[in-house]
Amino acid sequence: MSLAVGVAICVAVFSALDSLVFAPIPGVSSVVLVVRTLDIDGAGRAVRAAVAAADPAVPIPRLQSSDVYLNERLKNVRVMTWLGAELGLLALLLAVAGLYAVMSYTVRRRTREIGIRLAMGALPSQVVALVLRQGFRLVAIGALMGSAVAIPLGFLSRS
Repeated sequence: MSLAVGVAICVAVFSALDSLVFAPIPGVSSVVLVVRTLDIDGAGRAVRAAVAAADPAVPIPRLQSSDVYLNERLKNVRVMTWLGAELGLLALLLAVAGLYAVMSYTVRRRTREIGIRLAMGALPSQVVALVLRQGFRLVAIGALMGSAVAIPLGFLSRS
């Protein structure tokens, strides 16, 4: 299809219509006809008639709205985003379970020490604070180490 034919088709279609319709032209990967219209079916008929009047040999296999076009183009991105979010949630759950296991093991190992502290007059809230402080220290170390790895990798993935 020549540029003059394409311009004639665009002028003929743009003069009658108002919202967006995409019409990929087969065999010519760099040409996409964009039409603004409120009536997609009417736009489809107008585009087909204008193309047939200009060059009947040019087939138009399908016309689609910009919403459908963008949804098809972004489908893989949405699936990968969803998959990444699900894997991140799984990693978070595994981290929480691991932290619980480490804290449980630590408290079990220190049962005798905790009993002696309570017998010597420590308040239960002080003992709980001691155990929680240890847990938060583990979380802080993990967050710092994770950030130290994630931030440079984030910058590398952008480029």
